[in-house]
Amino acid sequence: MKIFTTLLVVFLVSIAWADEIEISDPTLVAELVVVQEKLDSVSTAIMACLDSGQEHKYCMCKQKDKVIQFNTSVKNMFLNYPIFESYDLVRFKLPNGTWVNQNLKGIKKQASMNPSCS
Repeated sequence: MKIFTTLLVVFLVSIAWADEIEISDPTLVAELVVVQEKLDSVSTAIMACLDSGQEHKYCMCKQKDKVIQFNTSVKNMFLNYPIFESYDLVRFKLPNGTWVNQNLKGIKKQASMNPSCS
C-alpha cells in the first residue's frame, strides 16, 4: 500500500508541475493533428507487427517509411512553429471533438530516433 500511495503522490505532483497549454488556434491545431495522425499510424503499425511475434527492431525497420514521415512532420512542426518549443504539454480538440493531450518534449525526443536498419 505504501508503494501505491507513493506512486500516486509522485504522479499527482508531476501533473501539478506540468506546463499544459490548451491550443485553440486553428493553424496550430492543424499541425498538432497531423503529428497525432502520423503518431497513431506508426504506433498502430508497429504494435500490429509486435503482436505478430516479431522483434522491435524488425518492426521499426519494416515501418521505416512511416517512422521517417513522423520524424519529418515533428521536425517541420517545430521549425515552422517555434512557439511549440516553449510548451511541455499541450491539449487540443480533434475535428471529431475528441480532446488530445500531447507531450511535445517526448514527441520531439521520439522523433529524433531513426530506425537502424541494415
